[in-house]
Amino acid sequence: MPTSKSRSVTNLAAAQAAQYASTPHLFVFQSSDDAPALSKPSPIYQSATDVRRPTGQQAAQIITEKYDSYRNLAREEEQALAVREADIAQVESFFAGHRTQVIVCRALANMYLSSESNSWELKYTGIPTLVLDCGDTRSRGRRQIQLVLAEKGSGFMLWRDVVDNLSSYSAPEPSFHTMHLSTDHRQRVGFSFDDTAAAKAFQAQLETLCADPENIALSGPAQKKRRKKKVERYVRPRKEDISQPCCFQHVTSVGVGDRERLYTLQSLVGTGEKTA
Repeated sequence: MPTSKSRSVTNLAAAQAAQYASTPHLFVFQSSDDAPALSKPSPIYQSATDVRRPTGQQAAQIITEKYDSYRNLAREEEQALAVREADIAQVESFFAGHRTQVIVCRALANMYLSSESNSWELKYTGIPTLVLDCGDTRSRGRRQIQLVLAEKGSGFMLWRDVVDNLSSYSAPEPSFHTMHLSTDHRQRVGFSFDDTAAAKAFQAQLETLCADPENIALSGPAQKKRRKKKVERYVRPRKEDISQPCCFQHVTSVGVGDRERLYTLQSLVGTGEKTA
């Protein structure tokens, strides 16, 4: 015959089970001396409001803030690595000249040099550029193709080499191109492009230039010699006929504050500090 005390304890346990089965409360078990008739220790309940968990709105706000910060960082990095129209115009104006054609890649590329162990060593990061010198000028008397790596932000030249018939420019991967150096055809140089479409377009433009034998120092089929027209004697213009500079546009400007971001200033320009 159950006593009144045991019946009250049983009713209390059943009521607690029914109550906390439908409410979001946390609980842990702890032994209790007041309920010896229970087979399990009596639970001590703790409200979930005491454990400060973010609400749905707060959680969404936290996630949004993190996403925005990551997105801002990605946007800043993307803008820093993107080749814009201003960068292309800067490089074109830097290498342009009389009877010279300049083709600028629309993506950055890492340049690697191969070692004796067939491993690649990173040398520079810049904008690949093709410079076709048609010759017949005092400063550029030889017809040739130069592959130049220009620095982003200044247009300064980081590296260049002549593309000839032994360069063997190829693309083992869509975004990784290789070629042999003109100074030593046993050594290779590699270019890892940031954009596959830009790399493909750059290779197509180079192949178009190399299709002309004269551009890669090869003699083409014999052609009939044409009679040269008589050239009139060149007369220098007078000083009065020369106008002041017009349509001037400043495309490159560097200062002391640019040393941290430009490799050429760090490696080619001294600090100006005198040592005893």
